[in-house]
Order: sequence, then C-alpha cells, then structure tokens
Amino acid sequence: MKMISNQKFFKYILAPHLWKKTDEVIEIPKSIPAVVNAKVIAPRINFGRRKTDSELNPNILYQAELYTVSIFINVPEKLTEIIDSLADYLKKSNAQVYKIIFTSPGIVLDQVNLSVVKELQAMLANKAELICARKENSKYRLEVDQNRKRIKEELIGALSKLSIIGKVNSKVLACDISFENLTKIWTEFGASRAIKFINQDFLRYDVQLGNNSNFIMTDEISAYLKRKYRFSDSKITHLGSEPSITLVKAVSACNIERDLLEFRDLGLCVQAKEVSFSRYKLRVLNDGIDNIL
Repeated sequence: MKMISNQKFFKYILAPHLWKKTDEVIEIPKSIPAVVNAKVIAPRINFGRRKTDSELNPNILYQAELYTVSIFINVPEKLTEIIDSLADYLKKSNAQVYKIIFTSPGIVLDQVNLSVVKELQAMLANKAELICARKENSKYRLEVDQNRKRIKEELIGALSKLSIIGKVNSKVLACDISFENLTKIWTEFGASRAIKFINQDFLRYDVQLGNNSNFIMTDEISAYLKRKYRFSDSKITHLGSEPSITLVKAVSACNIERDLLEFRDLGLCVQAKEVSFSRYKLRVLNDGIDNIL
C-alpha cells in the first residue's frame, strides 16, 4: 500500500498517463484535510447530502454503508475534464476516500458511503457512468448491444476464461457477475461502449401507515397506496389493535425521496428508515408532518 501526500494525491489524479493496466491501490491518510469524511452511494439513489445530524432530513433515518464506486469514462474526450472535476469536488467537499484504485479506463473509489452520490452523479452526468457495489456479495448483469457481433463473441470468450456461466441471448451475456470480474471485463472491453452492466441488487423498503391513535385510513388514501404500489388487499398487513397498515414493495431506493414528496402532497407525515441494506421502512402518519414518531 502506497502512502501519498495531499499534493501528490491530486497530481496523481490529474495525470492519466500515470495510470497502469493493472490496478494500483493508493491509501489516503486520514490526516489529509482535503480528503475528509467522504460518502459516495449507489448510482441513481437521490439522497440529499448532509454533514451533521442537524442537517439531516428529519423524514429519513440514514444507515452508514460502505460501497465501492466505479467511475467509467463514457466520453474519452472528456477524460481530463472529468478528472479535474473529481479532484476539485473531493477537495471542496472535504470528501474522504480511503482507497483509490486506478484502472483503465476508469477510477474506483473504495470504502465510501452515502452522502455525496447526488453531487457526483450530477457532476458526471453524460460523461461517466457510476457503478456501485456493496462490498460483500454484490452481483451484476452484463448486457451487450445485440448488433455488436464481434464484441459479443470476444466477450463470450472472456467470460469463459473467468469461469462465468450465465444466460446468453440477444442482449444478456451473463448474470451474477462479481464486482471483481466486472472490473476485469470493463478494463478490456468497456471502451467499446456496447457493454452495459446492471447492478442486480435492488434496495427495498417497507411502507408503514399508522402506529398512532390519530391515524385514519381513508378510502382515498387506501386507493392511492394500492394503486401506487400495485397491491391487492392480500398484500396489505394490519398490525395489532391500532389502525396500522404495512405495505412491502421491492423498489429502487431512488424513489424514496420522490415518495416522501408525494405523501406530503397528500397531507401525510412520512418517516423512512433503512432497516437493512436491502430494505427500507417508510412510516406514514396523517397527523401533520411536524409530529414524527
């Protein structure tokens, strides 16, 4: 593990010619002021950024999770601009990244968590692709442009060498690809822009209505929730003697923030809590948004 100073760190990021075909891991000392308290999340998760508890959205209870975020360069001519932007962003936002893995053509940020994905996504939109893997047992699906026959044949050969057995049809070449193998494949074939990696891990959350004596489930709210989550009566669970309803739906976490706004428009109070990596709990109370349990 190579230890580097703050100055050398940014010089290294800004010098693509120093990148090597094989991954080089660089550990950033915690003492570096420009690399402090970094948090990066899975792609397409639209949480707001926060530094202290006082800045938290009171409707969302966050749970820290470490991820590995890969930044793949989609527009080669934007490479210098992307690297400049990333270095400037990390410096200004006091982001903390303990490991940076340089690959070609991309950058991997290791051991990062949930607070700055929104900014990174906006900054790199249409220029680079973010792929995030939870550090344990994350799997991906690999798709390829069905018109790229040569690339598809080469990829099948590469997958065979990596002992990856998966589905092969007009688009999907393989399923359940590990992040390690995904990085290897991208290093060799990613620049073709015919390949698509899809994270197969989807965040889930519970929607809980009630849990207080003032809650009234009106027909209007009930119909809205059934329609929104495509639930039949058999999917609605009543808890205890209090008027309480829990809805469970597999849904991307990027929809949580949108859901909060929609529930507020109905005059409901909403509270979301991540109960594990793959599930969220969303409490909805209709007694005012300032009275959150």
